[in-house]
Amino acid sequence: MMTIRPLPFQTLASLLLSVGLVGLPAQAQTAKTVELSNGNSKVLVDLTTLGVYDWTVDGVNQVFREDTYPSPLGELYFLNIGQDPNSPEVGLKTFTLNTFEQQTNNTLTAHYTGFGGILDFQYEMKVQGGEVGSGFSSRYESVTLVNRSNTVQAVSLFSYLDFEVAGTFKNDSLLIQGNQLTQSDSTGTKATVTVDQQPDYVEAGKYPMLLAKLMFGNSRTTLNNQTSITNGDGSAAFQFNRVLAPGEFTVFRFLKQIENTSSQDVPEPGSAIALSTTAIAALLLKKFKKAS
Repeated sequence: MMTIRPLPFQTLASLLLSVGLVGLPAQAQTAKTVELSNGNSKVLVDLTTLGVYDWTVDGVNQVFREDTYPSPLGELYFLNIGQDPNSPEVGLKTFTLNTFEQQTNNTLTAHYTGFGGILDFQYEMKVQGGEVGSGFSSRYESVTLVNRSNTVQAVSLFSYLDFEVAGTFKNDSLLIQGNQLTQSDSTGTKATVTVDQQPDYVEAGKYPMLLAKLMFGNSRTTLNNQTSITNGDGSAAFQFNRVLAPGEFTVFRFLKQIENTSSQDVPEPGSAIALSTTAIAALLLKKFKKAS
């Protein structure tokens, strides 16, 4: 059964707007939803925002889903360019979706352009489900940022994450250690996210304040480096600040996993689990060619 949080995000956003704590959000484009599936796992992605609003593992959705809000709120990317302190982050809904493709049932590639053609955002995902009943699932993702301008650009990427492990949002514990987030609850279900680049800043925050400042803020965000939450309704984000020369690109590779440690028959997903995140991504995700 899906749990309902006591204060819908749309209601909170209206309250924050009324007291001047956030600005008006950009209008959403027409939604395009794609489904990826493999083994015991299903993932639903809204291509308008590149938001994930469903990661079902053995029949249980592990990502926050707010059906009263018109777009996904569970997993999102936000970006910023330049150094202006009054420039807030923007989501992929402000970008143009150029192309997307599903070559197989469990893969997705998408290409966006934003900031007036200055920045390319190239994305890949592969879903690797476990055996039915195992409680195990993996997602391998890459984000490639390309500076398409003829000047040096300071670029910030934010990866926002709000899991509902075992389908609930209460009594979760979050811990960020370096480039890895772990979220768990008393059922033995655990979500982990590992990225192959070291973040400049991180934040573990109570829902929904962290999401509100990224989605509706009226100034540039720097995450506060809080690294843990215990027995609460939490969310987390990584922040990466990079400087790209004209034509230069940078690639971020993410490994996201759901695991039920109480399961007696968790399958061994080959040798992949013993490899580093970078090695896994190299094996399972094709690399983008350097932009010409």
